[in-house]
Amino acid sequence: MLHENNIIFQDISLHHCDTRFGYYGLFATLLLRAAFIQDNVNTTITSFKQSLKYSVANPASSAKLAEYIRNLDFPDSDIFTLEEIRFLIQISQPCSPLTKQQIESDRRELKREMRQHGRILKSHAIILLKALSFWELRYTDKYDEWMVMVNAAHDELFRRLSKAPANDVDIVDEGYESC
Repeated sequence: MLHENNIIFQDISLHHCDTRFGYYGLFATLLLRAAFIQDNVNTTITSFKQSLKYSVANPASSAKLAEYIRNLDFPDSDIFTLEEIRFLIQISQPCSPLTKQQIESDRRELKREMRQHGRILKSHAIILLKALSFWELRYTDKYDEWMVMVNAAHDELFRRLSKAPANDVDIVDEGYESC
């Protein structure tokens, strides 16, 4: 049985959740990721994920991150709590369409994990069940639209980065030509 407060068990559960159910995590956080990218020039999504992960130990940091996320403008921003986002953003696998049978199989597995605590912490299973419900509610109607938003955010990020001077050094054309 996995114990919620054991760091090793948390990592085992997180790894299994990422491998087995990561598509729910990515889909649940797609718009948050896009909003974050649009809002930030100097901070990477990896740094943001780390800030979320470690903010659990610092209530002041958690409060600031919760306020920051509340102020980002993206649809369905009120669906997941900070604790749920903290977990879901850590897991991500490609989002491919799932059949109703696959979703039901995932639901049964997660409910079994909630009762038996085999490879997933109960808290992780509960969050994944909520993300699974979110998938059922939004995936078919919104995935393509949301991917356009995510791709636009990435394109804007790459545009900003390509315009930024390397190492903040002003490049001066002194008129020399190479042969």
